[in-house]
Amino acid sequence: MKTSIIILTYNKLEYTKKCFESIKRHTKENIEIIFVDNGSTDNTKEYLKEISKNNENIKLIIKEQNVGFSKGCNIGFQEATGENILFLNNDVIVTPNWLSALLNHLHKNKKVGMVGPVSNYVSGAQQVTVTYKDIEDLDNFSLEFCSKNKGKYINTLRLVGFCLLTKREVLEKIGLFDEDFFVGFEDDDISLRALKSGYKLLIALDSFIHHYGHISSDNLGENNFFKNYIKFQAKWKTDFYYFIPQGEIINIVSKNAKKILDIGCKMGATGVDLKNRQDCQLYGVECNKIFAEIAKTNYEEVIEVENLENEENIKLIDKFNIPYFDTIMVRDVFTNFKNPIETLKYLVKYLKKGNNIIVSIHNICNYKCILQLLNGTFFYTFDNNALNINNLRFFTPNSIDIHRLFPKEIFNVKNVYYLKSTPEEKIEAFFEELTTLGKKFGLNFENLKKNSKIQKIIIDAEKI
Repeated sequence: MKTSIIILTYNKLEYTKKCFESIKRHTKENIEIIFVDNGSTDNTKEYLKEISKNNENIKLIIKEQNVGFSKGCNIGFQEATGENILFLNNDVIVTPNWLSALLNHLHKNKKVGMVGPVSNYVSGAQQVTVTYKDIEDLDNFSLEFCSKNKGKYINTLRLVGFCLLTKREVLEKIGLFDEDFFVGFEDDDISLRALKSGYKLLIALDSFIHHYGHISSDNLGENNFFKNYIKFQAKWKTDFYYFIPQGEIINIVSKNAKKILDIGCKMGATGVDLKNRQDCQLYGVECNKIFAEIAKTNYEEVIEVENLENEENIKLIDKFNIPYFDTIMVRDVFTNFKNPIETLKYLVKYLKKGNNIIVSIHNICNYKCILQLLNGTFFYTFDNNALNINNLRFFTPNSIDIHRLFPKEIFNVKNVYYLKSTPEEKIEAFFEELTTLGKKFGLNFENLKKNSKIQKIIIDAEKI
């Protein structure tokens, strides 16, 4: 089985040389390399012509101008003949067994659609802590690290395009990189399309690649990064936030919980991290159709509902045929409930004595909301915040009546946590001045500074 490695170049010849030499040194598998030069003006073209001369396993495509990352990768794919396709940045150094480990994970089963390695420099869950100080120690570090993690992997919702391995059949089904993304977010976009089609994304913990970082992207037009972010939001009608697991919730969930109900599961980022941490089954409820489809890739079942306002939609969890859950998470959708108290009373029947329900509630008195209100830019959005368009009610740290929401005869409130965000110094100073000014007019704003830093209130209660 052949793997086609597609590498884009745009100047920075010294990095391309290091990358190519490391591939020759550490790759025993059947491969072909397809270089796509994006209009280099240094000696890169001459170098690529030299190494591809009389070498049938190296193909060279030269573009006269920079066509961007996405289009360049797609051009390379058109020349690829392998059953496996690997997109690789030229600012990386591969290490022993890098490709064999990736291939082993990719072909674990048909549900695996894409795989990526871990690295010293990459965003998200693929970044690991390294101990080597210079490249001379890289291979020794990699051998030891990968040996300890041999065969291990974790699930993820996104893989970074610096090294992305997939199957030809996957790309033929979901499509190639979206060329509207010149550079940036093209990997997030293709990750979501793979998940939406039912494929799993894996991070191979036993494949390590050194990444210099931003060598390629800087040269491919970093100024377009923000524009691509806006395009990504418009295309998926969502914010990048939904890729990020809620660690503040994960830390509260018992490691012994086997069956977990996740109301407002979004794309399932939090659930995926829980499954990476412990052996558990996840069941979700979600209003967003696209999110629900993506979450189904890693959850046992996900029920898509029109809204959470109607209590009858919550009762659809009966369809799971699960008599009891070890943990119920109500994440950031509590404000969607028309009658939160009755909804909690209904959910409690799915908990045994001692099992817990975790509720996270956005604080409408967060400094961001206050500033928007003062500035007259208080608009409802689809983002995951206190101004979400589906919210029916608002809460502040002082307005939440814990014992009314969680009656003592039903719940024992174990802990109340406050997730905080720190504003800029000038904003803190503004609220201090506002508090002082309020005193002059007989107004009490003593809680303003403290409450404005609170982003969410998280309540952990157990059934008694």
